Amino acid sequence: MKAGNLLRVLWLLVGLLGGVWLLWERIGGDPAWASFRRGVRHAQAQRWEEAEEEFRLAAASRDPALASSALHNLGWTLLRQASEREGEVALGQAREAVVHLEAALRLRPGERGVAWNLELALRRVEELERSRKVAEQAQARTLLAALGVAEEGWGGTG
Repeated sequence: MKAGNLLRVLWLLVGLLGGVWLLWERIGGDPAWASFRRGVRHAQAQRWEEAEEEFRLAAASRDPALASSALHNLGWTLLRQASEREGEVALGQAREAVVHLEAALRLRPGERGVAWNLELALRRVEELERSRKVAEQAQARTLLAALGVAEEGWGGTG
């Protein structure tokens, strides 16, 4: 092969590889980044379940910056869902939000946004646990009243 032809072939390969690289960059390349971007779009549209699923996928990334951001957004998404619900489902989501936000904070200590959302999640857990306790006490009182047992007779405090 002549030198001119070899240069043309090399130039064609460089152009082809450059095009493949641009396409790879455009479609996301790393599946975790693509999941993260889809999660952000779902969260912006307030499609919390879909966002949660995408952030879970992105959180498995080997890239610590991406994993931290995905964990932060996953925790925030769970917290948003917990704020729209009540009862055991909300409590479970708030507790899980705490776990993911703590993990994000371990990956990027001192991150103020994560710390703020962690504080909000801890408060939501506390609020839901308090509500659950009040509901359980009310249920117990109702049951005891139906059975004709006076509250003083079972050692409860009012």
